[in-house]
Amino acid sequence: MREPTALLRGVVDRRIPVSQVVSSRSISSDQEAVDIIKILSKTAVEMNLVSVVDELSRTQALGNSLLPDPLQDVPEARPVLRPKVRVTVLGQ
Repeated sequence: MREPTALLRGVVDRRIPVSQVVSSRSISSDQEAVDIIKILSKTAVEMNLVSVVDELSRTQALGNSLLPDPLQDVPEARPVLRPKVRVTVLGQ
């Protein structure tokens, strides 16, 4: 694993949003994402990257579900499920 300082410097230099780094599909759990946010936040503070600290705090707030899910009550946002079809043959 790269050092957090080198990783954060590379992300900032390439102008990659830090929120994309912590929301990557390669992160396997919510706890892992929280741990990464904490490490990157601490590193951003040490590097005096105020905009990165702000972005990480907003990302963590979203991840902690401090904001309600805007699609929670929208039926169209739920996945469509196919009903299971059972065929029963009578009289055999």
